[in-house]
Amino acid sequence: MSLLLPNPTTTSSLQKTEELALLFAKQLKAGDILLLDGDLGAGKTTFSKFLIRALVNTNIDQIKSPTFNTMNLYESHNLSCAHFDLYRITTLKQFLAMGLDEFLFSSYISIIEWPEIILPLLKVPHYHLSIAHIAPNIRRFSLRENHI
Repeated sequence: MSLLLPNPTTTSSLQKTEELALLFAKQLKAGDILLLDGDLGAGKTTFSKFLIRALVNTNIDQIKSPTFNTMNLYESHNLSCAHFDLYRITTLKQFLAMGLDEFLFSSYISIIEWPEIILPLLKVPHYHLSIAHIAPNIRRFSLRENHI
């Protein structure tokens, strides 16, 4: 478990953010877990969309934010991705009652926005990407690898 990315990385445009997501996607494999954190508007969903498009080769217009339904699944011939947005989940018990942990610990690549509520579950290696909104169109991405 080791990703080769400049760390931290600053992007100055949507195109540069997409290029970073593509570089990241090339290194992820089935079963990997990526936690995304950052303030509202930092770019978690935008980065997720670019990453999902690179992973499963789908039209970006088909990739929707899972804010209201908590999770969306995307599949290609050889890879599956689960995109979670846990902003509206208030307890770990609620997350578990929804059965979402079945996708978290599976062959799906899991991309999780607002992951704080499930941190006690993560007893497996995972990546944690923090996104900071520095100025208009400028984001700083900082990656940590958690080996547990």
